[in-house]
Amino acid sequence: MAKAMYDPWSKIVTKNGYAGDEVISALQKSIRRAKEEDACMFAYEMYISSPQLLEKMWRRLLTISVEDIGMGDPMAAVLVNNLYQMSKNFEYADGDQPMYFIHAIRYLCSCQKDRSSDLLKNMNGKADLIIANIIADIIIRMFNDVDNYLNQHGAILTSGIIADRIADVTKAAEEHGFMVEKMNEKAGWAAIIFRRKEDMQ
Repeated sequence: MAKAMYDPWSKIVTKNGYAGDEVISALQKSIRRAKEEDACMFAYEMYISSPQLLEKMWRRLLTISVEDIGMGDPMAAVLVNNLYQMSKNFEYADGDQPMYFIHAIRYLCSCQKDRSSDLLKNMNGKADLIIANIIADIIIRMFNDVDNYLNQHGAILTSGIIADRIADVTKAAEEHGFMVEKMNEKAGWAAIIFRRKEDMQ
């Protein structure tokens, strides 16, 4: 049985008594949801806690720029890295230090989100089943590359699709040679299984 990965930040407590790993997670989730004020609040909590948490915050922002923003704004990583490098011109206690991470966070919150790079990173070789529980725009883009990762006679299970986007997702699938095998819709959300047209005949 594989051992769980140790997270050193789970043992860290911020200046105001919050669990360090939870604040880091909340920062990323707030950026994903474009909750600018919440994200800035969590970032500031990391900043006032220690130089180490400030450094961890910048590393997380750099990761978010490619993991959560990705092709939604390919220049996000460049901008965030430039702001990070600029911030190094200021001492930790300098009052101007926060301006750089606040600006980076506001920019990331405003960006279109795209996790397709993260999705492709997690694909290794070909599979009989691909599962994508993610927003419709990412699923639609995924069909451009799915043949590189799906075995012959394989299936794609998609979920997290809001009802208004079902038609967009099924159209993209059909344009790439896939058909709906089964669809479940509940409370305005849908899960759809796709197979190649030749496997449905």
